[in-house]
Amino acid sequence: MVANIGPASYNFEETLSTLRYANRAKNIKNKPRINEDPKEAMLRQFQDEIARLKSILEKRTSSANRKRRKQNGLNENERSIEGNEDIDAEEYLREQQNKLEEERAALEQNAGMREEEKQRLLQSLEDRQKQLAREQEAQAAVAAKIKAMQTTKIASSKKD
Repeated sequence: MVANIGPASYNFEETLSTLRYANRAKNIKNKPRINEDPKEAMLRQFQDEIARLKSILEKRTSSANRKRRKQNGLNENERSIEGNEDIDAEEYLREQQNKLEEERAALEQNAGMREEEKQRLLQSLEDRQKQLAREQEAQAAVAAKIKAMQTTKIASSKKD
């Protein structure tokens, strides 16, 4: 693009608007696709979205695995010696739920603790339990979205 500007003071506004327009035009990014069928474009978008969602789900499960290893006191070297033990995220969440229930039972049985402190600890346990439930719901939502997109992709590819 060629933008002509003038140094005169009476052309100041026009010069600024020309420069702004040239900057906006320069920043436009087009993605060229040569002879692409709209259905193929839709399939490609679905595949990209599925890959993105799978990476999100993988990040969540890997963070759950790291948390579990940290709680068990294992470092990376010990983990590599054990082998490639792939811990399921649902199993991790179940273990966390069981652990919370055990802590709750221990707190309720502890008679020597003050009532305020007992209530505070029970509240923190409930907060952790709600966080685990939100995490589990988010993982289930991402998995459901992946499955729906895959079925849509399969259905649209069968029509061809």
